[in-house]
Amino acid sequence: MWHQLLDKPDSYLESSVTAMYVYTVAKAVNEGWISKRFITIAQRGWDALSKKVTPDGQIPDICIGTSVEEDISYYYNRPRELNDTHGLGAFLMAGAEMIRAKDKLVDLGRRR
Repeated sequence: MWHQLLDKPDSYLESSVTAMYVYTVAKAVNEGWISKRFITIAQRGWDALSKKVTPDGQIPDICIGTSVEEDISYYYNRPRELNDTHGLGAFLMAGAEMIRAKDKLVDLGRRR
């Protein structure tokens, strides 16, 4: 998963940014914009994100909408929400692209 503050490993693992990266990489592979070997990045992110989903289907650790501030503590202290729309939409889009990428994952597995 990716961190709330991408270059700060002491920040929490955030669901919406992970979903956005999974979607972006999978979409780029699916459209042929980048090599299909990069689908493994999306798959690893999807695997981690999927483990965060609660047994009753809820998605935790989604940062609420954020404005731009100069003080880094503002970003460290953003509230984490359950099922915030910022993360739900990204999660669904990421899942849709991972379904589209299924054949590419199978192809990569055959080559190993």
